[in-house]
Amino acid sequence: MEPYSAWADWLNKFHTASEAIQALWIVAGAATVIGVTWVVMRGVVEVVRVWRGDRLPEDNPATDIEPQPWTKLPVIPGLDPGTHVLTHAAQERRGWPDQVRP
Repeated sequence: MEPYSAWADWLNKFHTASEAIQALWIVAGAATVIGVTWVVMRGVVEVVRVWRGDRLPEDNPATDIEPQPWTKLPVIPGLDPGTHVLTHAAQERRGWPDQVRP
């Protein structure tokens, strides 16, 4: 008895399939290889750019998005604008050991 080969089994199924299914397998395989190659090369190009100093990581235009006003935390008047505080509702949600009960 011969050992099982997944590759031979797949080739047998490929050869017995209709021509349309065979063409679909070829197109899907080629698209997958091209897509994975594009993603990997894009990552390599970005790493090389940062490594050579052509582009800093913070120069990424995708990170230049301003936060929306409704996502900012409340600020206590008179304190540093960068100081954020939790509202009473948020304090109630904190767990042990900082648990606050009304």
